[in-house]
Amino acid sequence: MSANEYLRIYQVIHAVLENRANTPHACMFFAIAGSFILNKYHQVAARPVAGAFLLCLDAVPSVICIGKDEGDKIGWDKNSFHMWVQTEHHVIDFIAPILYESIQGKMHVPRRMFQRLRGSESASINGLGKTGDF
Repeated sequence: MSANEYLRIYQVIHAVLENRANTPHACMFFAIAGSFILNKYHQVAARPVAGAFLLCLDAVPSVICIGKDEGDKIGWDKNSFHMWVQTEHHVIDFIAPILYESIQGKMHVPRRMFQRLRGSESASINGLGKTGDF
C-alpha cells in the first residue's frame, strides 16, 4: 500500500480512539480495525496477529521490545504483547506512528509508517542490526 493509504487508515483509526481510549496502548484496536479496513475497503486479505515485537531503531543497535523478558528469549503473554496486521506478503503496524507514546518516551522512536515484507523478519534478536529490522 502507498504511504498515503497507510496514513489515511492510521488517521481514521486514531480519530475513532481520540478522547475515548488510551490511544498509545491500543495496539489491539489498531490491528483489528486495520485488518477490517484492508479486507473490506482495499480487498486485501489481512488478519490481526499478536505476539512479542522487537524493532531496531538505529545501528547501535537500539531495540524496543514489546513483550516479556524470559531470560534467554523474548516471549509474550496476556499482559505483555503487541498486535499488528499480516497480509500474505506484508507485516503492517498501524500504531507505529505513535510508538514513542506507547513506550512512554523511553527511547526516541521516529514517527514512521511500518510496512515490511514478511520475508524480511529477523530470525532472532541477533539479526536486528540496522534501522527498521524487526
